[in-house]
Amino acid sequence: MTRPREIQAHHLARRAVVYIRQSSPEQVRANTGSAAVQRDLVDKVSAWGWPTSMIDISDGDLGVSGSRPGARDDFNWLLERMKANEIGLVAIVDASRLARNTPDFLSFVQRAEQNGVLLAQGDQIVDFTDATSSFIGSILSLNAIRENRTRIHLSVLARRKKALAGIAPTAPPVGYVRRPDGTWVKDPEPRVREVITLIFDKFSELGSLRRVTRYFRTNAVQIPRRRRRNQPLWCDATYTSISAFGKNPVYAGRYIFGQTRQQPPVEGSKKRGRQRPQPADQWVVIEAHHEPYIDPARWSALQQRFSANRINVTPALGRGEALVQGLVRCPVHRRAFHTIYGTRSTGPDGRVVRRPRYLCLPARDAGDNRSHCSIRAASVDAVIERLILETLAPVAADSIQEAVHQELRQYESLQRARQDELRRAERLAVEAERAFFEADRSHRHLTQRLGERLDQALAGVDALRTTYRLHPLVSPLIPDEATLAELRLLLEDLPGLWRHPHITFEHRKALVRAVITAIHATLEDDIWTLDVEWTGGPRTRIALTRPRPTPARPVRRKRGWFIQPATYEFIRDQIAAGTPPRAIADALNANEIPHARAARWTEKQIVRASTRLRKGRIPGVEPPPPLPNPTDAIRRLHEAGHAPAEILKLLSHDGHKNCENRDITVAAVWATLSRLGLRSHVRMRDERICMHLRVLAPSMRPAEIATRLNTMGLKTIQGNPWTTTNVRDKLRDLQIPFIYERPRKAATGPRPSREVTPQQEWGEAPPTAQ
Repeated sequence: MTRPREIQAHHLARRAVVYIRQSSPEQVRANTGSAAVQRDLVDKVSAWGWPTSMIDISDGDLGVSGSRPGARDDFNWLLERMKANEIGLVAIVDASRLARNTPDFLSFVQRAEQNGVLLAQGDQIVDFTDATSSFIGSILSLNAIRENRTRIHLSVLARRKKALAGIAPTAPPVGYVRRPDGTWVKDPEPRVREVITLIFDKFSELGSLRRVTRYFRTNAVQIPRRRRRNQPLWCDATYTSISAFGKNPVYAGRYIFGQTRQQPPVEGSKKRGRQRPQPADQWVVIEAHHEPYIDPARWSALQQRFSANRINVTPALGRGEALVQGLVRCPVHRRAFHTIYGTRSTGPDGRVVRRPRYLCLPARDAGDNRSHCSIRAASVDAVIERLILETLAPVAADSIQEAVHQELRQYESLQRARQDELRRAERLAVEAERAFFEADRSHRHLTQRLGERLDQALAGVDALRTTYRLHPLVSPLIPDEATLAELRLLLEDLPGLWRHPHITFEHRKALVRAVITAIHATLEDDIWTLDVEWTGGPRTRIALTRPRPTPARPVRRKRGWFIQPATYEFIRDQIAAGTPPRAIADALNANEIPHARAARWTEKQIVRASTRLRKGRIPGVEPPPPLPNPTDAIRRLHEAGHAPAEILKLLSHDGHKNCENRDITVAAVWATLSRLGLRSHVRMRDERICMHLRVLAPSMRPAEIATRLNTMGLKTIQGNPWTTTNVRDKLRDLQIPFIYERPRKAATGPRPSREVTPQQEWGEAPPTAQ
């Protein structure tokens, strides 16, 4: 074969790549001829002059779509190799194999133009360094992109037309299978139909998606998933899988096409674009499209019930006596009242009784505890308790027996389902075992597959038995005649049952929250209006008069504690003499001079007495002389060469205090030095060390610099002698070049030292100095 004139010697010096791609795994499995045609390009490239050892086959993108930018690993690796100037030619069957999106194609063109890479499309060679050839190649690639978009658009239109004709273009959900004519029918497997019917029955009974999920997980009942290779898959129930049944109108016989539309994927992402909901006027809705699992009217009622199950965040029940804790809400600020137990009293039996109140604290989250309004919990609880006892009707004994029988029937149904499932798994294991032993041993691959099938069947039987053993079914409790008679007596007296000794506050609160959603409390002219919102939706309005507060009894105030003036004079003289507070307290206690409120004096009481003396609050007693200003002492000690910690120790020894008569801290010493414009000796010593390092680093090694600093009497900031490691770290921090010699064995002999910079020593750019 004649070599095209575009292929030059510098192209042959680099490698050639045959790029192979198919758009989906299904095409890889079914269309094997397409991959074979693309692999035949190796012979053509070899005929152009590349040896076989210089030709690479890039087939890592088989089964990956070319419509998403940056989602193909082998294509990205190809671009990197082109950037490294390793490739001279890329061979493809047609432009659609290279890219079906503009960003990937432009990236390839840019790399090919910069590095002189040829593109072989069939028999045509495209040289992107040549203007005419690059123009022709770009037109062919852009046309492939246009054809891909046109194909997708026509495919969407064809699917919509098919839906308008009454034929579902999408795959059926769990519980349905497609006939050859395109219609949907219920799954022929009885177990799948029974479980889906049970799901909708539990929706009507429990009324909550999470309760149904909890029921299926508690009883270890698995739910079906979509069939794969004509075999249904079973999995444990989750909230998402249960919601797929409860919120999908397909199970009510309605088919909807066009509810969502796929957006273009994010550039560089391997995932598909998100599904975005579309307006209802663009949907294709077909009523009575197939046989439903649930009546449409019943399904609509379930959707309304699910919508009403909104999440109301309420506080915990608590162990207190507040009956409607977390249910009382303020319509003005639209938030729940807080419950506080502000007062306590002791009952006749010695028990501590707490008196709760409900308060509206609108700005509590901002730290403001001022209340907008408040009401005693006893007033509201009494009204709600009376309302509940008047509203609730006792349950008939016949209803209890009917509920027990229903639970028994459900228990028997679940038990039969488990037995059927176990028998079905055992039958599959027996069939797999028979097929394995009857197979011809000469067919090694067939025997291996049958053995794997037998192992899977036996493992399935063991897994079912283990699951049933770990999650046994709990048989319902069947009450006898004596228990039913006792229940009848309790139900005839609801107030007595409400106040039964075995009924706790938590039980009453749980019952209230089961029947009441919220209580909206409004205060107008000393009248509380309670709008009780029941769980079913209706409301009851109650007016409650605000109780007048009982006038408080007058409180007899005790006279202030009196300390003798002579005691204050003694404290003043001791303070003037510089005696510390602890010594003054010991002297007063030794002289048996008691304190007015306590038997002995303490250091804290001496400090308070000295504060009153300095402020002149003791009539007839002159205040002590003012405390010396510690600023002068700090300046004097700093000029004497003391560090801040030493200055603090000396000030504390001399009894110096700040203006508030408190102990001086090292932070105060630092602040005073900064205010005076003085630098600490630690900082001055560090500057001196930095100056010596800058002078010694160009001519001395770190070990010699450490010896010199120790000879000069300089220490590290921790007060330790300098070492080679300390000097090297300090030079790196200051970004000072130094002479560095790596440790070597003695046998290798000396090698000349070299001067390195911090960048060479670290292997990268040094950290920026703060």
